[in-house]
Amino acid sequence: MAVTYTVRSGDTLGAIAQRYNTTVERLVELNNLSNPNMIQVGQVLVIDSQADSGAANGEEGADPSVSRRIGGLLYVFGTPRDVYRQGETIPISLRKTNVSGRNLDLYYPTSQRFEFEAVNQSGRVIWNYSSGRVFNQVAQTVTLRPGQSQSFSFNWNQRNNQGNLVGPQVLTLRGYNVASGLRNQFVSVSIRITGGATTRPPITTRPPITTRPPVTTTPSPGGCQAGVNLLRNPGFESWNTLTSPRNWVSVNVVQSNVRHSGQYSARMGDNPSRSAELYQDIPVLPQRTYRLTFWGREVGSRENGDFNLRTSVLYLNSRGSVIGQSDPDYDENFIPNDRFSQFSFTTGRIPADARTARVRFRFTPRANNNNGVAVDDVFLECIL
Repeated sequence: MAVTYTVRSGDTLGAIAQRYNTTVERLVELNNLSNPNMIQVGQVLVIDSQADSGAANGEEGADPSVSRRIGGLLYVFGTPRDVYRQGETIPISLRKTNVSGRNLDLYYPTSQRFEFEAVNQSGRVIWNYSSGRVFNQVAQTVTLRPGQSQSFSFNWNQRNNQGNLVGPQVLTLRGYNVASGLRNQFVSVSIRITGGATTRPPITTRPPITTRPPVTTTPSPGGCQAGVNLLRNPGFESWNTLTSPRNWVSVNVVQSNVRHSGQYSARMGDNPSRSAELYQDIPVLPQRTYRLTFWGREVGSRENGDFNLRTSVLYLNSRGSVIGQSDPDYDENFIPNDRFSQFSFTTGRIPADARTARVRFRFTPRANNNNGVAVDDVFLECIL
């Protein structure tokens, strides 16, 4: 599996190769280096490490991930296992990293940033992420700085585009960056679906009513504990003032009794014509995978909503610099105004230099917006 490494003072190509169990020749080939004795501090190198060879040797249940460099971007795509029972949820993730050494401008004609699809052995696409989804028809250019990453993920329920559960078979999963000029190039892995699911997954049209998430506890030092919420005051029950939830940094946010559970939620867009922000910083473990879950509801009449809500997990190094992020976008078409809906995504493996995660919500109104968004019961956990 390929990783990236940022050259530090005193590094040599030979020392980096030894550290990652590879060769100088392989590093020169992967990074198009003209002189192996000339590497710069801050330069981002692609490293094809041979330290973890389970998937390459065909070990069943191994992590089937693949990396591919396309232009100045390194893509890492995959799923935690290569074998799933019929009906099991399949987490799919794609991370793109700028390894060009310069800023890259990526132009997106709509709010869609990625595409996932499942292809059967006949070459037919049986499922794709975008099927049935509506994307905001507003173009945007996203700039990635050298070494900066963006991650996208989705949990596929093994239902095809017709809503039917797929049968046991071998499938190819593909991941795309849908930026102009790149949308026809993909990275792919193969998985196998076996029979023997114990229950058929239910089809639900509304999110299930759940109990309040577990009380936040502190994980053991150095440990990754699924089910432990790393956030403080995740349900917004404690407030310094009516516009300042305890443990969170907030702008244009107000306490609201339109809530998913408890007494309160945080309503973004107290003034619906102004941007709003809400975030909290949490210590994290590097090279781990995290999952963020929250409940959201549009506040106001559907016809008055015209906004974007960007949910991000940003990764900061020990100097406080942002070195990567995962940030799906939601607009008024995704967030219901008659009930709370649950949203969830996984980060993919976070960078080796990450020391802090910033869970951040950004509300951006458009010209005709008169609505806000209530956010409640935010849950960040380390899962792998």
